[in-house]
Amino acid sequence: MYDVLSTGIICCDLIFAKLDKFPELGKEMACEEFLIKAGGAANTPVALTRLGMKTAYVTTIGGDAAGNIIYDYLKKTGLDMSSIIYDEKLRTNVSAVLSIGKERGFATYFAKPNVEAEFARICELAPRCRHLHTYMHDCLKMPLVETAKRHNMTLSVDTAWDENIKLKDIRHIIESADMFMTNEVEACSLTGTDTPEEALELLGQYANILVVKLGGKGSIVKHREKIIRVPAADVGEALDTTGAGDLYAAGFIYGYLKGWNLEEIARFASASGSLAVTFYGGMDESYTLERVTELYERIKSV
Repeated sequence: MYDVLSTGIICCDLIFAKLDKFPELGKEMACEEFLIKAGGAANTPVALTRLGMKTAYVTTIGGDAAGNIIYDYLKKTGLDMSSIIYDEKLRTNVSAVLSIGKERGFATYFAKPNVEAEFARICELAPRCRHLHTYMHDCLKMPLVETAKRHNMTLSVDTAWDENIKLKDIRHIIESADMFMTNEVEACSLTGTDTPEEALELLGQYANILVVKLGGKGSIVKHREKIIRVPAADVGEALDTTGAGDLYAAGFIYGYLKGWNLEEIARFASASGSLAVTFYGGMDESYTLERVTELYERIKSV
C-alpha cells in the first residue's frame, strides 16, 4: 500500500547557480556553481519519500544521456523506482536553470511523453494508494479526477505555468480536488486578476482547500470561510528558489495525510518549502524530516 501516488513530468535540471545577473543576448556570464539534478515534478515525490511517506511516482524517463543521469540520481534518493517508465525509444526533458538567488529563469526542452503507458501504470497502482498528487496539465490529458474518485483516493492538484490556461478551462478540476495549489503568478494568470488576494477570492469559490504560494512572503490557505496566512521560515538569504513550491506541496500533503489541523499543515508546508531555498536545485540530501520539523517549530513560535 502506498501513501501517495504522484504524477508529472521529470526534467534533467542543468543548474547554473551563483550568477550575478541573467546573461544578456550575445554575451557570456560565468557562474560559480554548476549541478545536475532531477527536477520538475520529481521534487515532490522525492521529498515525500524523505519525509517517510511510501510514494509511487509515475513518469517517463528516456534512454538518453540525460535520462541515465537522473535515473541514477533518483535511485540514490531512496525513491521507489518501480513505477517509473524507462523507455529507450524516447528522450528526456531537459531544463537549463539560471539562478541568481531569489530569482531564476528556465530554458526547457519538452520531450514527447508516453501518456498511454503512464495512465496504464496509474490505473494499475491506484487501488493501492491513499492519495493522488498531480498537475492541471495531467488532469487535462488523462481522466485522473475520475480515477481518484473511482479508487477513493484524496486528490491534490498543483498548477504549472501556462498563460493559455484560464479558470474556465480547469474549474471542474478545482471543484473535484480536495486541495488545489498554485503560486501567486499562476493564480493571477488563471483568474485574470492583479493580486493574489483577488485570485484567492475567485479561486476560493470553487476550491475545497485552496493554497496560494507567495514565495518569500509565505502562503495563504483558504478553506470555506477560513483564511490562514503563514510566513516563510527565516533561513537567511536564499541560495536558490528552485523547487520551493514543490517541497511546499510535499509538506502540505504530509500534514494532510497525518490528519493535522489546517494551521499545522500550512505551517509544516511553509517550513518544507523554506528549506528548499537553502540548497541548489529542487532537492538535496540535507532535506530531512528533522530539518523540516525544526523550521516548523520556529514558525509556530512566530
